[in-house]
Amino acid sequence: MMYKFGYKYFLFILLIMFFFVFSINHFSYVPFEPTGFDGEKYIKLKFDNKEYEKLAIVLDCYHVNFKKKQGVILVHRDLIKDKELLLNYTNKVTDENWKCPAGADLQAIRRTGYKPARAEYTLNHI
Repeated sequence: MMYKFGYKYFLFILLIMFFFVFSINHFSYVPFEPTGFDGEKYIKLKFDNKEYEKLAIVLDCYHVNFKKKQGVILVHRDLIKDKELLLNYTNKVTDENWKCPAGADLQAIRRTGYKPARAEYTLNHI
């Protein structure tokens, strides 16, 4: 009888630990790291406030979940592991001729404070 109680207690603790680890990984957001490439390796870049505003629009256009806290863009921790994707988003922010794809989620874009007249626009309008 004591064995059954110990077994159930162990499973309960194991289940709680599993949900705790899952929730840390699933709901964790970290600051976006602007990324460049110098020909050999990925390097961290610095963004100013205006570039972070543009970054919010780029992330919205590609339906990337993010949070904005005290002027810092926070993205899901799994995104930070993909340096090539970070480089791609960084390049879109710095490219003055980049256009958001037609049919982008304009409601999400408007939440950044920018009100485009049509689905396609360049980042020069900011």
